[in-house]
Amino acid sequence: MLHLFASLITQEYFAEFVGTAFLVYVILATGHHLANGAALAIAIFLTAGICKQSFNPAVSVALVHYGKLPAASLVPYIIAETLGALFAVLVLSEVCKPGKWL
Repeated sequence: MLHLFASLITQEYFAEFVGTAFLVYVILATGHHLANGAALAIAIFLTAGICKQSFNPAVSVALVHYGKLPAASLVPYIIAETLGALFAVLVLSEVCKPGKWL
């Protein structure tokens, strides 16, 4: 039973990581408001039922403040979101290296 609980917790933070990474990647790669909105909608749809879909540390803090997210989950959420954003930046910087795809 404890293993299942740990697995669900890990899935929750991993979903937050992936959703944040996807959203930040699209924002940085396109910069277009329609693409950003579509990316947010896709990230929310794909992670529905797994995590709180905040994808932003400020939103996570607000969720804790209003009682929608347990306070004990705040630090792991912020870590997952920050690492997701950093991962998106690293992937994009690797993809956009001059001469990489020529």
